[in-house]
Amino acid sequence: MFQFKKLHDRRHGFTLVELLVVIAIIGVLIGLLLPAVQAAREAARRSSCSNNMKQLGLAFHNYMSANSETMPYNKDQMKQNGGNKGTTKWNLKDGSSFSWIVYCLPHMEQQALFDQIDFSLRGNEAPNNTVANTVISELLCASRAGKKNGIGNMGTTDNNPRFNMARCDYSGSLGHIWGGWKDCGAVPELTDPLGQNRFKKGQNPGTPWVNQKALNEQTKCNGTFAYAGEKMLSDVLDGTSKSIAVFEETHDFGYRGTRYDRTPNDHSGWFSSISAIGNLRMPINGLKNPAYNNGQPTGNNDRRCHDWGSYHPGGAHAMMIDGSVRFFNDNLSDVVRYAMATIGGGESDTAP
Repeated sequence: MFQFKKLHDRRHGFTLVELLVVIAIIGVLIGLLLPAVQAAREAARRSSCSNNMKQLGLAFHNYMSANSETMPYNKDQMKQNGGNKGTTKWNLKDGSSFSWIVYCLPHMEQQALFDQIDFSLRGNEAPNNTVANTVISELLCASRAGKKNGIGNMGTTDNNPRFNMARCDYSGSLGHIWGGWKDCGAVPELTDPLGQNRFKKGQNPGTPWVNQKALNEQTKCNGTFAYAGEKMLSDVLDGTSKSIAVFEETHDFGYRGTRYDRTPNDHSGWFSSISAIGNLRMPINGLKNPAYNNGQPTGNNDRRCHDWGSYHPGGAHAMMIDGSVRFFNDNLSDVVRYAMATIGGGESDTAP
């Protein structure tokens, strides 16, 4: 009699050790993949930001083509006799001031928005307040987190109105000046390797002190724009490909204690003549360096002590006067930054 053994199927499965190894491998792969995904996303955001600035460059040049090579006009409240006294330059209500971006609107496919503006009224009066709150996507950097609207600051008179405005992440260059209050002391007085005192505070030419409200001091603004007025393309002596017209500006508070505060301060609106301009005196992303402000907001929150900065890793964009857009690293030489900030100094951006 034959006896048959019952053959049982052997079922193969993972042991606990094998399962843990697989999980570990998957974790490593995810760890390798996520930075690559994040880097790809940031590259796309950076490309979008660059394209925004190129669109601004087109509007900038279209404006000049329509206005006899005059660069866009920035109009702030000014006193003809200088300082806080004297006759007001324009017979308008206090706070009725408008940025160079406002005047570029027709060249940004925003003619309908431009046509709504009443230039005889303040920014916080209808219909201007509605226009000022209109978000323009081309003026927003995709890498910048936060609300698209902040608190704007219209005009420079003592009773200027503050109200909500749509944010802007780009500023026209005032050059390399000692703007804002004279106590923006957190910004270091940098050493000039050529001994020309270009970084000396109050030195004109160099880094001149400019009274923001004084019409007779606007010629000291050595960049593409002034607090008020307009410049000609013929004023650019350093070459349009070597001089900055517009740069990224985050309008942040900077360091507060041990953290970087990304809250927009009270001037970050594209409509405002103060918000849409900025100073290139501070190194790129200088506000992220606590050494410049001793752990406190630079210049006691003075909105005119901001820097050329962005949320892109390692640097920030700038649009040159010829309309080209370039990305500059945080370690850009102070001398090169100065050369590109000024339009009539006779330097080039290859200076030592």
